[in-house]
Amino acid sequence: MVIANNISSNMILGELHKNTKKKSKAAGELALGEKIRNAGDDASGYAISEKMRVRIRALDQDDQNVQKGSSMLRIAEGAIQSQLDIMKKIKEKVIDAHNDTNTDIDRATIQKELNQSYDEIQQIAWETTFNGKLLLVGNTKAGKMSSWKVLDKPIRIPESEYNFIDDVYDDLDGIFGPFDVFSRWGTHESTIKPLLGDESSVNLAGGVDNEYIQHDPQEITPATFTWDLSSYLVGDLNGKGFSCGGYNYVLTTDTSKNYKYAKKIDISGLSTTEEIAAKIASTLSGKSPVASASVEDSKITFTANGVSNGVKYIDGYSEAASTTTIGGEPAHNGRTAANGTNVFSNETVYGTAEEGIHHPAITHKERDPATDLEKTVIDKEAWYEKTKDATSAVLSKNITSITAGTGITINNSVYLRFEDGSSGLHQDSEGVWVVGKNASVSKTQLKAWREIGDPKAGSTIGVTLTMSGGVLTLETTGKGSSYYINVKNGIEAKTAIPVVSGTPVEYEGITALDTSSVSLSSGGIPKGPIETLPGKEASYTMDLTAYDTTDKDKLTEFVNALVGKCLKATNGSYYGFIDTTEPNSMEAVQQNKPGQYGTVYDVDLKTLRQAVEGGASIADAFINLMTSKDSRHFSDGSDSGAGTKALIAKAGYIGESGNDLTLKISESKLAQYTIDFKKVFDEKNPKLPEDLVGKGFRVYCSTCPEQWVNFYFYDGSDESEEFRPASGSSGADIMTVRVDVINLAHVTDLESFVEAVRTQAGQAIQTIRDGHPHMLAVAGNVEKGTVTIYDTRPFDVLSYPYNTMYPALREKGAKLADQTMDDVIKIDKDIYVNDLVIHHTDRSSQNIHVRIPQTSLDHLFDYVEEYGGIEDYNVMTKESRELLLGTVSTKIENGQTVTKTTRGYLDMAIDYLTGANTLVGAQISRLEMTDNNIITQEENTQSSESTIRDTDMAKSAMSLATAQILAQSGQAMLSQSNKNSSMVLSLLQ
Repeated sequence: MVIANNISSNMILGELHKNTKKKSKAAGELALGEKIRNAGDDASGYAISEKMRVRIRALDQDDQNVQKGSSMLRIAEGAIQSQLDIMKKIKEKVIDAHNDTNTDIDRATIQKELNQSYDEIQQIAWETTFNGKLLLVGNTKAGKMSSWKVLDKPIRIPESEYNFIDDVYDDLDGIFGPFDVFSRWGTHESTIKPLLGDESSVNLAGGVDNEYIQHDPQEITPATFTWDLSSYLVGDLNGKGFSCGGYNYVLTTDTSKNYKYAKKIDISGLSTTEEIAAKIASTLSGKSPVASASVEDSKITFTANGVSNGVKYIDGYSEAASTTTIGGEPAHNGRTAANGTNVFSNETVYGTAEEGIHHPAITHKERDPATDLEKTVIDKEAWYEKTKDATSAVLSKNITSITAGTGITINNSVYLRFEDGSSGLHQDSEGVWVVGKNASVSKTQLKAWREIGDPKAGSTIGVTLTMSGGVLTLETTGKGSSYYINVKNGIEAKTAIPVVSGTPVEYEGITALDTSSVSLSSGGIPKGPIETLPGKEASYTMDLTAYDTTDKDKLTEFVNALVGKCLKATNGSYYGFIDTTEPNSMEAVQQNKPGQYGTVYDVDLKTLRQAVEGGASIADAFINLMTSKDSRHFSDGSDSGAGTKALIAKAGYIGESGNDLTLKISESKLAQYTIDFKKVFDEKNPKLPEDLVGKGFRVYCSTCPEQWVNFYFYDGSDESEEFRPASGSSGADIMTVRVDVINLAHVTDLESFVEAVRTQAGQAIQTIRDGHPHMLAVAGNVEKGTVTIYDTRPFDVLSYPYNTMYPALREKGAKLADQTMDDVIKIDKDIYVNDLVIHHTDRSSQNIHVRIPQTSLDHLFDYVEEYGGIEDYNVMTKESRELLLGTVSTKIENGQTVTKTTRGYLDMAIDYLTGANTLVGAQISRLEMTDNNIITQEENTQSSESTIRDTDMAKSAMSLATAQILAQSGQAMLSQSNKNSSMVLSLLQ
């Protein structure tokens, strides 16, 4: 169709072309579903859409990466769980092995199971892979693990050196150094200015003996009494009796007469009372209570031995006449002879003695903790062990065939005759025992035959007789080799002897003499009284008036003058001044000891300080301190009126000999070595506390063969320190004192460091001493920055006689050296994890690092293969089982029970695997969250990209329909335009 030069047609044709293009575009959108088919459709929209399509593809790959990572971690998780299950089974088996119902063979069987379990754990670690990549073997260092190795001999630990000890001797006792040595114990005279001024000793003075004065009379005057015989008729005195001083006397003219209880005084031939008085006086003189006697006419004057007055010394005495028979013989019993038996013979049987073993005392040698010298300790006193009981003597005979009428003599004192029949054991009228040969007799004590008196009433002889079934048994009641039975066959006859009468003796009667003329004693005068003029006690006065103050400077001056010194008092006691204000300092240590067997009483000046702080003056506080220690030898000599203060030292007794007593001041120093940490810190300027960790020094005992103590500073927050084996496992005599400078002490400066050393080391070395003989102790001075290590023995081990008592005495005593020397070393092991990248973004630096801990046996059991292996973790010994299971122990510290728990390696391995699996599980959880996030991002990006690029189907369909209608209409109009252009134009408009 052509419209030549037709403007209307041209216009219609243009519109048709537009509508046709719209139709084509709408048709294309509907066909692809996209409104932007190329950059020409929408350049900016096309650019945004393409970027979003790149992001969508990246997110899709990220999702795949995360899902693969999650799958990989699940494989690792399952493998670690398998290891954990095996480890639980291993612990079960170790617990079983630790039960002592198992034998060593049983434990060896259990160990075989454990070995297989260990192998399986190791195999899992080295064979768990994902796409050929090992999962449980690390590729990246994640830290360090410390473990301990026990060596077969001690070595020096080079990294422990810090120049704490001066290098003085290159070698000592055949050991390469360098070393320094302790100062030697020593004592010397000293002074205490506040007490004795510049004198080291002073004599007591003023002692005076007691004086005794005898007052008149100087001698005693004895009492006297008289006896006037002038009133007696001489003829009436014969046969008269009297008593004096416990003796009875009778006056007699016939000394042939017998008097039963009185001494005869012969007055025959005496015709006057004066003569009789003289006879009595000479008889009584010198016999208590008469010292002497004199006679004047018929009167006797007696001088008594004592001064007692009012005593009547002479009284009448009487006794009745009596008759006593002297001599004669009682009747003697007789007995009838009996022939010897046909069963018994002359024989003697003995009991047997007890047998046993005399064991000597059981002893052992040990060291005296006070001196480190060897002493003998009795574990069990000597004892006797009985091996066989003593037995009685026994003689048994079957007498059923014995001849009647025969007999035996037992132990020369019992006579036994046998008769026919079964009559029981009895004694006949002669006292002879008789028994029927068929009798039954229970155990009966045999009595001896009695010659005088009742023949049956003799005493038992310690032999019993028993009969049963015709068997007669004789047995002693006592047991032992001294008991016997002697049998003589037959009974010897004994002829009876009648009574033989004695001679009668007649005793004269005595009539009591009238002693009314005897006077009471009088005139006795004792010595005069003795008056005691008391003496004086020797003393020395210490003037303390200058210290009648509470001034702090004066207190410091006073304490400094006394501390470390020793006052020997008059009674020989020693009073050593210490100051426990700082309890772990050398000032608190009693160094003043006079000798191995001496005693020093501590005088703690801390008490003085406290009293002064409470308001007392220094003088009053010290006086009270010393008098409370010993009130007999110290007293308060203060005079309030004169305003003076004084302490008096006294002899303790009255007398001039007290003037020979002295007060002495001395000062002793224990063998010791002081480390000047202030000097070390000034030179080293350490970073505290890190630079001190692992450092240390060692101290050798002065009297032990190769015994030393390591002083070792460590980090208490390091868990590996909990598992440190004890030093000396190699057999070396090593002790280790550890000082925690981080976790426990929080060391930040010199003062806190010295405090940590003196406190922790002091307690640790005391604990070691309780279970291991050594003589070292530790003290320190925080203010000075020093620590002193000292020997507690109060004598010089290098001097005679002590140098002969210690066979292992070192040439210069105790020595020290820098560095520790130990058979336990610390080994640091690298800890590995498998560090894997899960790429979940389109940036190379943005990714997820998943870390899978290495779970091989060396990581689980914390060992370094160079120094050991899994074979060390077995059940064959108690120690190795405790290492696997852990221990709980208790001990007493400062009066309190402290419980220490040491975790076992199995629990730590289980915790390690549990932690590893927990970490893997957490990372799986993270990857799942990451995956969800990627999916969300991908969906949102796709939605956004669709919004930009995808077509609106309804709108495009409407556009297509509209374009089609308009195109069809345009074609129809164009075909008619040439006919009626105006109509067409009108229609189109």
